Amino acid sequence: MAYAMAEAAGRGDLNRLGSMLREAFEAKKRMNPHVTDHTPIEAMLDAAQASGALGGKLCGAGGGGYLLVFCPSERQSEVRATLESLGGQFARFSFYPEGVRARRGDRTWAPAPG
Repeated sequence: MAYAMAEAAGRGDLNRLGSMLREAFEAKKRMNPHVTDHTPIEAMLDAAQASGALGGKLCGAGGGGYLLVFCPSERQSEVRATLESLGGQFARFSFYPEGVRARRGDRTWAPAPG
């Protein structure tokens, strides 16, 4: 699916990219139905999409991972305000061939190898 996401991004098919991110989130939940237990992740993603985000996915194993949300630039301030109202905090991130890397303070998050 990662290649298909890169292909959608390369074609500028932002709606498809957003829906693929949400599909990846739903697939992770099917593999572990408890991955978002005791977290506000699902409510945050639903609220972000209601505010204009095109999709999003959980990065990491949950319970302390990151929620990556994709939205058009013209909706970013509204989506950000919505997430902040729900307790969301933001981290800088970058895309690399190996995947996403996020920074918050002096900590860096990267997906586990494999």
